[in-house]
Amino acid sequence: MNLDGSHDEGGGQIVRNGASYSALLQLPLTIRNIRQKRPKPGLKNQHLAGIRLVNEISNGKLKGDELHSLQVVLQPSSLKPTGSSFVADSTTAGAITLLMQVSFPVVLFCPPSSPTNYTKESRQVVILKGGTNVNFSPPIDYIIHVFNPLFTRLFCGGQQRCQIQVDRRGFMARGGGQVTMHVDSLSPGEHILPATLLERGRVTRIKGSIYTAGTLDHSVAIRLKKHVVALLRKSEYGSIPTLEQDIAVIHEEGPHGGASGIDLWAETSAGCIFGGGIIGRPRKANEDDAREACEELLRNLRHGGCVDEYFQDMMVIFMALAKGRSRVVTGPLTQHTTTAIHVAKEMTGVEFSCIKLETPIEMEVSSVAQERYLIECDGIGLSVK
Repeated sequence: MNLDGSHDEGGGQIVRNGASYSALLQLPLTIRNIRQKRPKPGLKNQHLAGIRLVNEISNGKLKGDELHSLQVVLQPSSLKPTGSSFVADSTTAGAITLLMQVSFPVVLFCPPSSPTNYTKESRQVVILKGGTNVNFSPPIDYIIHVFNPLFTRLFCGGQQRCQIQVDRRGFMARGGGQVTMHVDSLSPGEHILPATLLERGRVTRIKGSIYTAGTLDHSVAIRLKKHVVALLRKSEYGSIPTLEQDIAVIHEEGPHGGASGIDLWAETSAGCIFGGGIIGRPRKANEDDAREACEELLRNLRHGGCVDEYFQDMMVIFMALAKGRSRVVTGPLTQHTTTAIHVAKEMTGVEFSCIKLETPIEMEVSSVAQERYLIECDGIGLSVK
């Protein structure tokens, strides 16, 4: 198999998704023109750590896994059995959540160490090091509060497969964070379920966490919370009674320099979860941070879809691997999503349909423009051997 790393979005997502499919399907893969559309093309530390991790899980061989390399060749073998432990370290502030993105689908399908001795004690342990809350990636809080609950509900029938433990947060520019994933792999013959999410429902809760770290004083987080609550009170969701109590203020001690961030998520009556937030400006945080975080959340709530812009592309690989037809209503299609669909088609042969929906829906603010799509896919029904 061959993938052109300059296609569409042309970033690291092609490397991550391609490496995951390659390991899962045991398909040799060459990725060329890696991150060709980025200011500094080629592999960075985070991408190297990710493909080396997947290579270890799949007992594979790698060629071209060097910093700034524009081409890499993956030659996977069989996946290591459950009960294994893995460690990946970007050695920088490279995003831990992107290391999770490339490794979690693979670990989920690892076979049991013995067909007659499959127990929950044989779960996989994956230790990831780098940045937990850094630019150009979802923060770890998003994975915990949005991605993991939605993945569990949509693709696993409510059975939790991944437990996430934040051992230590890491920020720009030094990183230093650590997260441990405990993954219960699927049983032999088991598939992930097709996702169905067609109704948004009404927003019932907005929750969040606002943090400062290191030399940035705790009072900054308290001030940011006041700004966030005031802005949300002025929105169409201002009447939610639990707004203030559902947004926590956290201070992280340690040698982080000065760091801050705002992570928000909204829950609906239909079981949808939407995220939004911002990584704070270095060594200072102000009302602009609060406004940007709230605007991102509100933008994702107002498009009328059932998932936010981040889960939209994250779900594609699981739709492709599931057994049966997945159907999910989203907001406007992102370039990350169209790229993920392209990689899925190239690696698995699955066909996706993205149908623009014209029928209006009832929302809190009827005047907001609603551009919605129905994404459908008949997955390949991958199972553990």
